[in-house]
Order: sequence, then C-alpha cells, then structure tokens
Amino acid sequence: MFPRLPRARFVRLLFVSIAFFSLVAQTMCGQSSSSSVTDLDGHALDPFHRAAGKVVVLLFVRTDCPISNRYAPTIQAMSARYATHAAFYLVYPIKSETTAQIREHTQAYGYHLSILRDPDYALVKRSQVQVTP
Repeated sequence: MFPRLPRARFVRLLFVSIAFFSLVAQTMCGQSSSSSVTDLDGHALDPFHRAAGKVVVLLFVRTDCPISNRYAPTIQAMSARYATHAAFYLVYPIKSETTAQIREHTQAYGYHLSILRDPDYALVKRSQVQVTP
C-alpha cells in the first residue's frame, strides 16, 4: 500500500503529473488521432483539435479503480479552476466498460468533464500511458 500524503502535497504532485502528461500529449498533437477515440455517443473525437489552443489534460481512469475514484473531488476542483487554460478529458481505455457503466460512474462521482472512450488504446499509445492511477 502507498503511504498517505498530506492533501496539499498530494494536490501538487497530482498537478505536476497532469502537467507533465499534458505536455507529452501536446507534443504529440501533430500526430493524427485514431477514429477509435469516441465520445459516449460513439462519435469520433480528437481532443487536441477540439481544445482550441488550450492545454489538453488526459486523465485515464477506470470505473472500478478505487485510487482514481478517490481523486474525483480533486480532479473536479482542478478542472474547474483551470478551465480557461486547459481542456480536461476523462479517458476510459477499457474495452469491456460499457457506455452505461461509464455514464453511471461519471454521475456517481459528479464528473462534469468531457468523456472519451479509447478501447483500441490510441490515446494510451500516443501518451505512452503505462497504468491508470
């Protein structure tokens, strides 16, 4: 089990991690996005083109991950605070998670962010993500 960090240090660490992955994602912005990345209605969506010059923050989560679920309030606060500078996306890369499960998850945790499904790992590969939290 990981040691519990003081809230202020945890938030700073989370923000630095998000900023790092945002920069990685932005540097890859020139590469074309796979059409397998969709919103919850099944429409192809490229978060880099949709962000209109903002920093793109991709948060890879799972519906059953207790760690990412614990981050929900912090993610909500950060996305609200930096909304003018960054476009936040929750990315669900697990193919077996249904649209209904994802909708239920986002409602249960009060998310108001844009949601992406990445079942073919297009964003996972572009961002070089190794694990969800």
